[in-house]
Amino acid sequence: MELPSDLENRKSPFSLDLVTWNSTGQVSEPEYPQTETATDGSQTARVYLQSKLRIIIKELEQEGLQFSSTPGYGAYIKSRNIGLSLFDFFKEGWIHAKKVFYLGKQHQSKGGRHIEVDANRTKPLVDGRTGKPYTGNWIRSNRYTLWTFVPRQLLAQFSKLANFYFLCFAVMQLIPGLSTIGNYTNIIPLMVFVSISMAKEGFDDYRRYSLDKKENMQETLMIDTSAPLWAGVLNWQKAQWHCLRVGDIIKLKRDEPIPADIVLLSSRILGEGSIAYVETIALDGETNLKRKHVVKSVAEACTSPEKLIACSVEFITEDPNSDLSNFRGKVMVNDQPSPLTDNNVLYRGSVLRNISEVIAMVVYSGEECKIRMNAGGNRNARIKAPRLQFMLNRIVILVVCLVIGLSIYNTLAYQAWKSDVESKLFYLSTAFVPFHEEVFGFIIMFGTMVPLSLYVSMEMIKLAQIYFLNADVEMYDERSNVPFEARTSTINEDLGQVTHIFSDKTGTLTDNEMRFRKLYVAGTEWTQEDTEVLSPDVIRAANRSHLRPSTRPSRTQPVAERKIRDLMNYLSQRPNSSFAYRTRLLLLCMALCHNCVPEATQNGTVIDFQASSPDELALVRAAQAMGVFMRNRDPDTVTLALSSSLNTAVRSETYEVLNVIDFSTERKRMSVIVRFPDGRICIICKGADSVILERLQLPGNSTQKDADSQRRGQHVDQSCNYKTQSFDDWSANWDTGVAPGVEDNNNLYPPDMRQKLAFLDPRRPMADNAQQTSVLDDIPVDNSRSVIENCIRSVNNFANESLRTLLYAYRFLDEKEYAEWRKVWDTATGSLINHEKMVESAGELIEVNFELAGATAIEDKLQQGVSESIDRLYRANIKIWMLTGDKRETAINIGHSCGLIKGNSTILTLNDESGPDDMEKIIRSRIPTLRTAAHSVVVVDGHTLATIFKGPSRFFEAIFFDLVVLADSVICCRAQPSQKAQLVNGIKKRLSNSVTLAVGDGANDIAMIQEAHIGIGITGKEGFQAARISDYSIAQFRFLQKLLLVHGRWNYIRTCKYALATLWKEVVFFLTQALFQRWNGYTGTSLYEPWTLTEFNTLFTTLPVLVIGIFEKDLAASTLLAVPELYKTMGQKNAAFNVWIYIGWTAMGVVESMIVYFCMLTLFANGEIMRDNTLFSMGDLDFVAVVIIISLKLQIIEMHNKSIVALLSVFLSIGAAFLWNIVLAEVYPLTAPYKARGAFFDGFGQNPTWWMTLILIIICVYMLEFSVSAFRKRLFPTDTDVFQELEQDKACKERFEEAGIDTVTDILMNRWSREMGQIFSCKT
Repeated sequence: MELPSDLENRKSPFSLDLVTWNSTGQVSEPEYPQTETATDGSQTARVYLQSKLRIIIKELEQEGLQFSSTPGYGAYIKSRNIGLSLFDFFKEGWIHAKKVFYLGKQHQSKGGRHIEVDANRTKPLVDGRTGKPYTGNWIRSNRYTLWTFVPRQLLAQFSKLANFYFLCFAVMQLIPGLSTIGNYTNIIPLMVFVSISMAKEGFDDYRRYSLDKKENMQETLMIDTSAPLWAGVLNWQKAQWHCLRVGDIIKLKRDEPIPADIVLLSSRILGEGSIAYVETIALDGETNLKRKHVVKSVAEACTSPEKLIACSVEFITEDPNSDLSNFRGKVMVNDQPSPLTDNNVLYRGSVLRNISEVIAMVVYSGEECKIRMNAGGNRNARIKAPRLQFMLNRIVILVVCLVIGLSIYNTLAYQAWKSDVESKLFYLSTAFVPFHEEVFGFIIMFGTMVPLSLYVSMEMIKLAQIYFLNADVEMYDERSNVPFEARTSTINEDLGQVTHIFSDKTGTLTDNEMRFRKLYVAGTEWTQEDTEVLSPDVIRAANRSHLRPSTRPSRTQPVAERKIRDLMNYLSQRPNSSFAYRTRLLLLCMALCHNCVPEATQNGTVIDFQASSPDELALVRAAQAMGVFMRNRDPDTVTLALSSSLNTAVRSETYEVLNVIDFSTERKRMSVIVRFPDGRICIICKGADSVILERLQLPGNSTQKDADSQRRGQHVDQSCNYKTQSFDDWSANWDTGVAPGVEDNNNLYPPDMRQKLAFLDPRRPMADNAQQTSVLDDIPVDNSRSVIENCIRSVNNFANESLRTLLYAYRFLDEKEYAEWRKVWDTATGSLINHEKMVESAGELIEVNFELAGATAIEDKLQQGVSESIDRLYRANIKIWMLTGDKRETAINIGHSCGLIKGNSTILTLNDESGPDDMEKIIRSRIPTLRTAAHSVVVVDGHTLATIFKGPSRFFEAIFFDLVVLADSVICCRAQPSQKAQLVNGIKKRLSNSVTLAVGDGANDIAMIQEAHIGIGITGKEGFQAARISDYSIAQFRFLQKLLLVHGRWNYIRTCKYALATLWKEVVFFLTQALFQRWNGYTGTSLYEPWTLTEFNTLFTTLPVLVIGIFEKDLAASTLLAVPELYKTMGQKNAAFNVWIYIGWTAMGVVESMIVYFCMLTLFANGEIMRDNTLFSMGDLDFVAVVIIISLKLQIIEMHNKSIVALLSVFLSIGAAFLWNIVLAEVYPLTAPYKARGAFFDGFGQNPTWWMTLILIIICVYMLEFSVSAFRKRLFPTDTDVFQELEQDKACKERFEEAGIDTVTDILMNRWSREMGQIFSCKT
């Protein structure tokens, strides 16, 4: 049968890549109402698609792509099935059905959600989707309710295979006649241990509930619906947040958090009646004061209390969704429609700033708020289980198989002995035991080879590990007074196995403190000194921070830099020069083109600003420091205070703000049109160099061409290598000052002018003040080619220093041009259809033919130690993804600053501007490139992710992850919270061996924190939303390196050694029981006295395994920080606990058990002259020997970090064994089958052979242990063995200590402390 050529373009229901065709080869589209199963044709389609996938993979492999470079991914690629299996078909159908029938017909509302403004409403509004009242405003982050806690926890507890095994074991014991050791000896301890674990989980969840309750009980002002108007004013009453409903009218005041998603009805701010500023840092991670406004028609309808009560306003909104960047709706005021956009809505999680009060109405409440819908489904948050648990479950299965095998073997052996021996003995002729009872009896005998306390003792170990984590002062942030806090102990060992870190940017990697650093104006660069801080608040913050100045790599290090202090001196001396005019013009642009609002403090003397972004705040403060100070801002005017020099009086000027064209991701610029005091109209624009340069009025076509090529600056070439083309070209021709492809611009000027231009080279030393003043007086200030080219070069230099750059441009307009454009603008802003597109098009008409004003460079201050931490984590083979809501340029700049993007990085930027098909081709072509790159970074934005995740086929998503798993880092900008969680989930699914860690500090990070294996919350400026829901919380990103590289490894080693030691000691002890069956006819007779057998794990061997699980440190913290590569050699490779490691320990246990038993049998039990060789003395000899072997091996051989605790553990464990013998000798019943009464004093205790045999057993076992250990270290040394030996060298240890310290100051202090300690020790 020949397949149709357009097969792959066909689509069918549920977005499945299936079509059917008949026997003639003609395609027949499936009918949507039909739900029949797939035909034979669809099966052929699956085969075709699968074969096509194999061809694609084979072609990629032929191009050099090997998928096995990423752990576990090769297996995924080979097993991936793009075709539709029967399981996939029903899965897709189930997902579709849930969307349709969930919560009883919760489908999309007809015509959206209709909410009228009604202050007299007493009955709750009804949700058209469900026919019930809208959901309440109660939010819940806890995982359980009173009804779900027990069933979900029982499922979680018995998903631990050991617990399930003991449940089965305990049930068998309850059956009469099967157990030889009682009926309730296992079910009662099991219930106790499971109850303890459940109580711990319940307590953790109750803490989350308490925090939720605290938030739900916050109060706000809600209109009193019974009497909304009282004495001519609105009547407000206090209401708790959880009492709010959709349609309620509320009033919020300054600095109050927003309790639900609300739409503005009116606001008051500095005399304005329709503007509100809101901080959205908890939503999108930006320290933003977003400007929100009331719909004009709504503001007019609600100007007074009487109008608000009697107004006819209806809001029609879309159904609740998780999209934080868009809001669609309209408002009907007196049956006249107006658009309702994101600028008119305030979301829960935001905070009101710089505002007197707002009146608003609730449109979404509770779990239907956008921030809650982005939280990833807190109600059904998965219960996190450590990765080691799955490996331990496999080992338990092996042990269960061993138990069953031993039981069956002994049962069959008994049947053979019965026919050969028992049948001939008359006194055993009636001792008939059925076969099934014999099997179950042996299963019960050997069942405790998996100790009942395995998981409970592990919980005790993890609680102790939590104590050490919380007590680590090196993870305490003195500046914020916030210590490390662990909110769970379940996944401690996962900290040592992390492969991927997903990090937020704002507040996680950065401090959100923007510092103005450099200025370009009229062909010159000026640098802000570090000591010149532009605000008293910044000075105080710096004094508290104790942070050292960040050093940034630069490809050219100037001999001296021009300081802004010198620029201010020049402006003071030459206020009327051309250069001073251009400088003041740039400062005017900085002081006018922004959304900042001045704010007077309580004393009225100091002015602060509420800014729409930290960038704007830094620029406004910079303009203030240089003499242009914004004193007041009204809706239509801006008042500036200016001073032309230090000796002249400050004068005030008022500028009329005619229009503001706001910044957007697509525009990458902001413009403001103002009327100067002299009546001239000027448009001022600021934005990225890529958009400003192409809108400049350049002096000629050739220069236009050169500027366009230079403007691109940093780009991705055919190999995706990140380069700075213009900078490289200029550097190659720096000495001549000639750009490649451009004639020598200095020839345009006379020789004296060329000398002055040479002076302006930022690499040259500074001249004296007189020479500098003379040069600046004569410098050309027009938009010459030289000025623009120098600007391009300076901007590229700023970018190379990881500074955030902005270009300023301006143009004066005549009245006629502005009046014509104003008509177009008014039409665009009033449109209901394609509103955003029309506004952008109107802006394009006026934003042309600019003159360059200058450029600025801002430093986004990283948190202390971020770069060093990322470098160490990268060396530890941990891939770091930065997921942020910021724009792409900002994210890339921060990527350079923190070290995610390196000098040799291959960068691939993905966007869907060219369409999904072209992007798919790009992804496929880049996979081989990333495979061979030394270091690779993928940059993708949220809109592109939406295209990938919501595409018609999952194949697009699959090839996207094929690409990103090969990258060393991924930067995702403009990402929605739900998209962050999708990325984490995608890595978890596609890399089965991965351990993901998500770190963030805001409510927008909750979804990915809950989705990741490990969630880390930063207790930062965005509040405690992320920390409250996280597994662990820290104050600074830099603490991650200590948490993972040191504590993570230690906890992983400790937990692994505990599990191995626990299983090993059971083999050593209980295998002697199996060996003894050969000498008692396989009758099930126990070698050990029953009470000794019962208390073996509890009293005698618990302490050694607990000590090694709590205190073990295989390497010093300084070594682990100095050599991060040690991290990847242990946890990421499962090097401390896997099947082969367990087999090795088990093999040693088997050999040691045989040594113990046969030495006892040969030297003591079969001795000719024995004072006491009864069954009890034989068993007690093996018991004491095993206790001593376990204590000495775990505390001396296996435990590297030897201390007084280990010695005390050995003493107590061995002492307990002999004390136990003393107790039995005194109180044991005389009628018991085991002759323990007085045996230790008068029986075997007086027998030298017993003691000599005990000593010989211990010597033989430890000769074996030391021989095997020495043989392994000699022939197969591990990295741990090598560095443990290096730590013994004093010089190496000191180097490790210094390399593990972050700052030079700490290194010097460490050396000083060591030297003083040596001097003190010598004196003493």
